[in-house]
Amino acid sequence: MALVIVLCLCSIQTILILLLHSLLVGVKAQMQASHYTCSMINNYTEGSIFQSNLNQLLYSPLNNNGNNSIYTKAREGEDPDKVYGLFLCRGDVVPKDCKNCIDVARERIQRECPLKKQAIIWFDECLVRYSNVSFVSMLDASISKILYSVENVSQPEQFMGNLSAIFDNLTAQATTINLNLKYADNSDVINSFDGKLHALVQCLPDLSAVNCVTCLKTAFSGIRNLSLSIAKVPRGVRILLPSCNLRYELYPFLYASVPPSTRQGNEDEGMSSLHKKPNFPGNLFEGTFSHYFSH
Repeated sequence: MALVIVLCLCSIQTILILLLHSLLVGVKAQMQASHYTCSMINNYTEGSIFQSNLNQLLYSPLNNNGNNSIYTKAREGEDPDKVYGLFLCRGDVVPKDCKNCIDVARERIQRECPLKKQAIIWFDECLVRYSNVSFVSMLDASISKILYSVENVSQPEQFMGNLSAIFDNLTAQATTINLNLKYADNSDVINSFDGKLHALVQCLPDLSAVNCVTCLKTAFSGIRNLSLSIAKVPRGVRILLPSCNLRYELYPFLYASVPPSTRQGNEDEGMSSLHKKPNFPGNLFEGTFSHYFSH
């Protein structure tokens, strides 16, 4: 069973209360196989112009472009009911799986965040976000989620040193070589004890290179903070921020590194991992960081 842990800069008593609450919602979070954030305020009303604009945005512009691109941004309506939105698929995901992911995410985001004017939802292969405020090209690392394996590496200090070098290299690739996509991945042997590491970084394509670097460094600092808080280094971590995300695993999850017979979908089949088990093996912890990362 997975546990949902909220990590924050708060008292031990508060953390214990949140931990007890997480025991009640942990199973639900695992079954959803998605991770989302909804605004606590800024609600819209049923049947409103905003809702009509949101439906138009989710089911027309974002959906129609899903066959041709891994990234689409759009806006619908006029102030004060204008809605801004985007979808972004993982850089290695084939078009059919991208489309499948968006189809599920656009429905799930409204189910999980009913009547909310701001929401974002992440799946393994895509994210969908909408808001009543323009956010495209703006750096946003204020709220994020972190998932990590309960299994740990055998040589944490050496692993963290190698991991830091790999993510520095991937960040450089994403912001120089793959500047238009702002995505990079890699599979390499990190050491003889823990085996082959698979990793990726990704920013919103419209984010500037400078802001992409800032976002990814902020995300990586979450790995360091996590390792300090649990006094271990997990064998897999995924950090999700509105403007960027990163992930590493000690098993294949990238399309290029997974054999066709075991891949979660390919260009011919178009099978989405949304209808299969999540990529993370075994038990997982999920945490929410609100203004937790140091910039």
